[in-house]
Amino acid sequence: MELSQIPTREVLWNITSPLNVIVMYLTMAVSLLVAGAGIYRHAEIWAGGQADPSNKESPLARAIHLMRWGLFQKGVVREKAPALLHTLIYFGFLVLLFTTTMVFIDHDLGIRIYHGDFYLWVTIFSDVFGFGLLVGCLLA
Repeated sequence: MELSQIPTREVLWNITSPLNVIVMYLTMAVSLLVAGAGIYRHAEIWAGGQADPSNKESPLARAIHLMRWGLFQKGVVREKAPALLHTLIYFGFLVLLFTTTMVFIDHDLGIRIYHGDFYLWVTIFSDVFGFGLLVGCLLA
């Protein structure tokens, strides 16, 4: 197969203008600043609290607890009504984060991995989960 026929993704709408790149990275910087401010505010609240003296769990048990409740959303899926929409939104964002990371590695770091069959499978995967994300948002 010729190089020009290998499926791949156009990046930045195939517009090579420096303004396009500047706007994209400025938008990313603003979003990181907003996220950082929110994390800092939450960290201040958490740091102001006191440890629960009744909590005798080991660090491993606490990490497992964090994985169950944080990563696998145990608190959300125990309630049947909102479980579907939260699951669609949560996993939709995780898959789209993975896809965006693949674009970053390919385009910004120059490690050419996002082409051919891998590109096609990741694109189908992200389209399906992106649609699920939209459905979850509509349900919410």
